[in-house]
Amino acid sequence: MGYTLEFWSLPLADLPGGDILQVTDQVRAAGTLTGSIDHSSTGGEWFRNEFLGGLAAGLIGDQTVQHLLDRPIDGVTSTSDTAAYPALGWLSHEEITEALAHATHPAMAGADSEDTDLLDTVLAALQRCPTDLVTIYS
Repeated sequence: MGYTLEFWSLPLADLPGGDILQVTDQVRAAGTLTGSIDHSSTGGEWFRNEFLGGLAAGLIGDQTVQHLLDRPIDGVTSTSDTAAYPALGWLSHEEITEALAHATHPAMAGADSEDTDLLDTVLAALQRCPTDLVTIYS
């Protein structure tokens, strides 16, 4: 089993309230996918702690990364039996602009070429987003 962090361009004002599973369906139906990163279930700890918590946080900031993984959205509730997944995160367009303004080039973040490719995916997903960004981690 694998997991995916999906990046969706969608104004937060367009999100309805409701159960998180319904909201993720709405994001996928109404949003524009700007990028995604997959990892295996065995690679989850590395992905969250080393890649996102280390390399990506060094690139775009720790708080920005935390907001990508899990950030409450007004009116969204979870009645799912699986407490952690899916998780929704988001960034306002202003937060994206600020994160990109302070981002260092991936090659300068101490990453090897494979990690640099993943960092490039994160940067490209943010750069392609003309509105707010909603993430789904599932």
